[in-house]
Amino acid sequence: MRLTLLATALVFAFTLTFFDATTARADTVVQFHIEALLNARPVSTLTNGAIASWMPPGGVDGNGSADGYITKAVLAKLGQVGNALPDDGVFPTANGIPEIDLHFSNNNPDPMSFQAHNAHRMVAATIDFAVPQATYSKIFLVLTSAEGADKLTVTLTYADSTTTVTAPFTLADYDTPVAPNTAEVSYFSLISMHKWSATNQLGDNAGHQITGVILTPTPTKPLKGITIAKPADGQYLVFWGATGIATSPVDAGVSAGGLDSGTEDGASDSSIGAANDDAGSGMASGASGSGGAAGSGVGGNSSGAASSGASSGSTTSGSTASSSGAGSSGTGTTRYGGGSNGGGCSQSGSSRTDVPLWGSLLAALCAVIARRRGRSRG
Repeated sequence: MRLTLLATALVFAFTLTFFDATTARADTVVQFHIEALLNARPVSTLTNGAIASWMPPGGVDGNGSADGYITKAVLAKLGQVGNALPDDGVFPTANGIPEIDLHFSNNNPDPMSFQAHNAHRMVAATIDFAVPQATYSKIFLVLTSAEGADKLTVTLTYADSTTTVTAPFTLADYDTPVAPNTAEVSYFSLISMHKWSATNQLGDNAGHQITGVILTPTPTKPLKGITIAKPADGQYLVFWGATGIATSPVDAGVSAGGLDSGTEDGASDSSIGAANDDAGSGMASGASGSGGAAGSGVGGNSSGAASSGASSGSTTSGSTASSSGAGSSGTGTTRYGGGSNGGGCSQSGSSRTDVPLWGSLLAALCAVIARRRGRSRG
């Protein structure tokens, strides 16, 4: 009898352990590498104490020739105050937006490297890149439009060659409030700040944002590619990067955007995942809602009704984002194929941390066995 009870307990424990392992879900934040697409330098950085300025015609405004952004270190070097971009290009998890790593950094070994992809006005552009195959709950595309609101179309291509096409949606001008969310697209703002001239002179107001859109792929189909289409209109577009939340194992063998060329961000490898579980120190709280373009900590739209108020006009050193509650990331990072010949993603996992039920049940069964053994000896 004792052996039968012990065997039953062990089988039961194994079954529950296996069930828990196979049903536990580990959402993974995947940074898509688009290095092969980079053709613009919109951010001034600081290398060895010297400013490496943004480079026309790859700025953020004036069809790429009028204005750019700067990092916090450049801001300090210039003796200015206000908001500026993170020195390593990493925007920590905040307000439903996962960590997003962009392609500028003070530590890039090439101080004049490209940092984004731009598409000039009156030019029809197609931005096409592969992603590591997996099922994804959310896709975050970081984009800014200048000289007015742009109309974009995004096509998601799945492993079975089927597609999901997002009808043309409005990407608001980067110096205006983000557009209201739709059934297909949600919007967010990573940061708001001043823009800077080609000689790094402060310009205009502090409401110039880096914005983005959130898309929801078909949850049961592995995604393999994304295409962004811009019409030949009067707007100027900057594509900064893309991030996804994977809900299945990620195929690390897929190159995103043909990574056999392009420049790897030299700083992001060491910084990813360091602050995934918090909003980062010194981050402005921001205000959700369609009215919050002004101020240095501007927030984007939330998924439901927009909250009241806008962020204050005061400048801070942090960044904020507000979104449709798109998921979270956890600590720990796996970099797939770093360097210029790397694979298709960086990823940081967030595993479910429920206390397993089988542990408690096994303890109860062992107690029953012990009592039975005590009675038989008595």
